[in-house]
Amino acid sequence: REPDGWAEGRSPAAPSRGECEESRAGAGWCGARKGSHPKGRASVAEGLAEFEDSRAIAPLVALINDPSTEVKKNAVEALSHFEEGIPSAAVIRLLDDGDAEVRHEAAHLAGKLRDRSATAALAKLVGDPSSDVRQAAIEAIGELKDPAAAPAVMRALADANADVRQQAIRTVDELRAPI
Repeated sequence: REPDGWAEGRSPAAPSRGECEESRAGAGWCGARKGSHPKGRASVAEGLAEFEDSRAIAPLVALINDPSTEVKKNAVEALSHFEEGIPSAAVIRLLDDGDAEVRHEAAHLAGKLRDRSATAALAKLVGDPSSDVRQAAIEAIGELKDPAAAPAVMRALADANADVRQQAIRTVDELRAPI
């Protein structure tokens, strides 16, 4: 029996029980499905990144829907090890997560994915209570190079945090937005 709530978050692309025996990525996924303890699922997320096998992406995407903040954070960090095949929509949803660390990691990954559909959510994070999240969001906007986010970045030039202001200056330059 799968842990409560797990079935709803399970990706249909995740390995089947038979596939668990065929790949190390599948084995990690099956271990996560069997263990209901968040620390165990968080460890599985960390371990899946080390396989450098695209078959680990689906289980990691499923883990970002986990109720545990630590599991979600580890899954997003693990996904950042992959160059392609990560569904942007799943990452963009995490930009609105209740935990600042998860939003921070998701902002970094959203920038790496360079999908401009994340622009509005990242621009919203420029006003986040956490300076780390604000800085990561501004950096990600710079990676997207979407001038639609220039107004949010321009507001960040007056941020109370010096690191956020410095990132905003770099990002304005990257966006080629007039000052």
